[in-house]
Amino acid sequence: MRLLFVLPSFPFPPADGGRAKIFNILRYLSVRHKCDLICFGDIDRADVAGLRQHIPSIGEVWIVSPPSWIARIFRTLTNLILLRPPSLVRYSSPEMLKRIDAIKQTGSYDAIHFDIINMAPYHRNCRDIPSIHSPNDATSLVYRRLSENVTSLTLGLRLRAASLLLARYERKHYADFSKIHVVSEIDRDYLASVAPKASVTVVPITSGYTQGVSALYPRKEQSGAPIITVCGNLGDPAIAVGFREFMRLVLPVVSGAYPALRVRVLGRRISASLKRELKEHSQIEYLAWVDSFEDFLSASDVLLLPDSAGAPGAKTRTVQAMALGRAVLGSAIAFEGIPIVNRRHGAVYRTHEECCDLLMLLLGNSEMRKELGAAAARLAADEYSLERIGPQYEAMYLQVVRCHDSLKAI
Repeated sequence: MRLLFVLPSFPFPPADGGRAKIFNILRYLSVRHKCDLICFGDIDRADVAGLRQHIPSIGEVWIVSPPSWIARIFRTLTNLILLRPPSLVRYSSPEMLKRIDAIKQTGSYDAIHFDIINMAPYHRNCRDIPSIHSPNDATSLVYRRLSENVTSLTLGLRLRAASLLLARYERKHYADFSKIHVVSEIDRDYLASVAPKASVTVVPITSGYTQGVSALYPRKEQSGAPIITVCGNLGDPAIAVGFREFMRLVLPVVSGAYPALRVRVLGRRISASLKRELKEHSQIEYLAWVDSFEDFLSASDVLLLPDSAGAPGAKTRTVQAMALGRAVLGSAIAFEGIPIVNRRHGAVYRTHEECCDLLMLLLGNSEMRKELGAAAARLAADEYSLERIGPQYEAMYLQVVRCHDSLKAI
């Protein structure tokens, strides 16, 4: 097959869940099929060289500059008038549409992959080619869940309005694609009610690692002080709210018992107010970037996942940490979509008191951390390794192409 990937951002380095998903798909598919990509970005040659170093078999790479803020303001007003989701504005670009159209005319692609809902509008000029839209989650459902869990009334109303507009978009446009890809059955069942004419399939996320990877990244001893790691998009209200509650209700108790405790926070798009709050805690170290995500996680005693809401499917950072053999502690929401057994593959809390008790237990028991990490690595290998998930992605693309060819032959 020859595949074109239409992406919101350059997939290297794979520093967040969205980039990691595409990076891992390309790693698997590009050695078997011709994979080209076009994306938004302001990157240099070193980034492209890094991608080609890690995925030598990648095909053509085209990069389009993001829309200007003036264009975004104009399109925001247009979207409001037309009742389109406001999030589409950030990725609305005549230049991208023109480039995709030119590439399509010369590329002879078997299928085109449109990633996340904000790239879906570019499908309108590609209706003659088999198409996969991969929003990962039922996006309107995610926004609705967020609206029900934020404390700010204003933010809650904004999220609810966005959810309604996203559901309208899903209902109106998802049936136009050959296939819609989501990562959980909950997302699929929800879309079946919102967009009943759409063809929706489930392929879980992958950790991106091969089986047995945890042996390559043993726990790295540093200062001897216990280390808790928190990572993810802290611009996401569900993660930011959960982490703020951890700082306010759990950290004072745990740091009282472990004065040398270090909490490392890795995340992009963090708000200025949250940055100020982090600086008030001497135990917390904030990083926007690390050279090696694997080494960063492997230096942790516990990976904390304090999500208060969000997508129902498995989270990339969770299964990555499990694959590396880390002890993982998180809210029930953070483990949603993962067949985890509490206190066997990781530790799950539902209240802040439970979080505090489990964290104290894990920090004080290295054998328990090792046992949980080993069991988590086995579960991640069985359910989310690249060997297991990669063929499922490949089968999805092949099915779309074959169905299209069969219809042409009639």
